[in-house]
Amino acid sequence: LAAKVGLSEEKAKAIREAGFTQREQLVKLRSEAELSRMQVEKISSEDKVDKDALMKAIEAAGQQEIAVKKAEMAFQLQVKELVGPEVMKKLRQTMKEQFSERRAQAGGPGGEGRGEFRRPNAGGGDRPQAPWMQDKMEGPPPPRS
Repeated sequence: LAAKVGLSEEKAKAIREAGFTQREQLVKLRSEAELSRMQVEKISSEDKVDKDALMKAIEAAGQQEIAVKKAEMAFQLQVKELVGPEVMKKLRQTMKEQFSERRAQAGGPGGEGRGEFRRPNAGGGDRPQAPWMQDKMEGPPPPRS
């Protein structure tokens, strides 16, 4: 992908390294955010809820969510600075094309899909249905003895 969009190996390596660092940071931040949400749940599920403690816990959970969003955006800005506007434009276009190709292969809008069994009338047409759907039964067929 790097060569396809005109990205030097040096910049590609810098982005990979920044990506690993960012993923480590996000794991920590997301776990802290989850712990904060759990604290809100714990406080709010008590028989007698301490309103001040609950409000503080909600505030803390909100701050953790903000920290996650800031870290995500900081990485995006870092990548933009590393690659420059022209490469960024090519990168977005290439990723969009790859996404469309994968969607088509997986049976997304306009795609043919991988298998012959689909939901009834999924995408229209006279595609074959799974054997247990042909007679309108619910669920898979019973196990064979």
